Amino acid sequence: MDKTFEVELIRLARNGVDQAVIQIKPENGGITLYASNGLLTHGIVLLPSEAVTIGEQLIAAGKAGEV
Repeated sequence: MDKTFEVELIRLARNGVDQAVIQIKPENGGITLYASNGLLTHGIVLLPSEAVTIGEQLIAAGKAGEV
């Protein structure tokens, strides 16, 4: 992977209230994506290339106002 991996934190909000938080971070030698709505949290292990792609897509969607 030619990118340095950094923690990505994306907050999905509506009317100023967080609806969900997505976090992608290195953990235990791998990369884990966590999605939480405040009550439930779900995590999946990703390949580094998958984590970068998902993080970039979430950030682009947020900048475009799609989420």
